[in-house]
Amino acid sequence: GGGVSIEECLEQFCEEEFLDGDDSYYCSRCKSHQSATKRMRVFRLPKVLVLHLKRFNKGRGLGKGKLSTEVKFPCNSLDLSEFCAQGSPDKDNACFDLYAMINHSGSLNGGHYIAHCKNYDDGAWHCFNDSHVSTVGSTPPQDSSAYLLFYAKRPKK
Repeated sequence: GGGVSIEECLEQFCEEEFLDGDDSYYCSRCKSHQSATKRMRVFRLPKVLVLHLKRFNKGRGLGKGKLSTEVKFPCNSLDLSEFCAQGSPDKDNACFDLYAMINHSGSLNGGHYIAHCKNYDDGAWHCFNDSHVSTVGSTPPQDSSAYLLFYAKRPKK
């Protein structure tokens, strides 16, 4: 099917960028602007990782609205080792498991939020929709309404 993976989103966010012209790097040693490249990497990974999926385009005119691209994400074993900086102490311990998510339904002008959380005692996922709570099974729903993803770093073995 269509859509994009969360790993592809992270790769695009972290890809190397060429800095030139108005975006050139200012070197404090030689006191001038230089062409350069930059690339985002993480040295230390957090215990809790919150990924906020861009769902709203606040452009002008026809570009304004809610983005509905489905982002596919793993419930278990999101491996961030390829996004760790050289020499990172977390490179060999970069696995995360999903424990909660928030979905948004509606439009740019209004909508509704629903939370899904995992019960670690029995592994079941639960849906929290206002005052109604229901069990949804062994995995949360995966569709284009995913908005916030909450991951916990696996403990070191």
